[in-house]
Amino acid sequence: MDEEPPNAPHNQQYKDSLIWEAIQLLLQDAPVHFVTEDKSFFESRKPEKGLSKNLASEVAKAIHKIKIYYPLSDCLSELTADRPGLKLREYVGPL
Repeated sequence: MDEEPPNAPHNQQYKDSLIWEAIQLLLQDAPVHFVTEDKSFFESRKPEKGLSKNLASEVAKAIHKIKIYYPLSDCLSELTADRPGLKLREYVGPL
C-alpha cells in the first residue's frame, strides 16, 4: 500500500506483493532464481537496471541471494552455461 515497487501510484499489485513476500521466505532456505516479465520489480521499470532499490534492500541481508531475470531465455542460458556433460547411457542404459 506504500506505492513502492512492485506496486505503483494508483496501481497496487496485490499478487506481486504476495510473490515478493514468498521470495523473501524462500531466501531463508535457498538461493532464488526469479523469472518475470513484469517490469514493476525492476528499477525504473527497466530490466537492464536490475531489481528495484527498495526490493534489493529488503533482501540484501538474506542468507541466500536472489537473481532476477527478464526474460526466461536469460535464466535458461545462465543455468545451462556450466552444466556438466552427461553420458546418457551411464544413466539410462542402452538405447
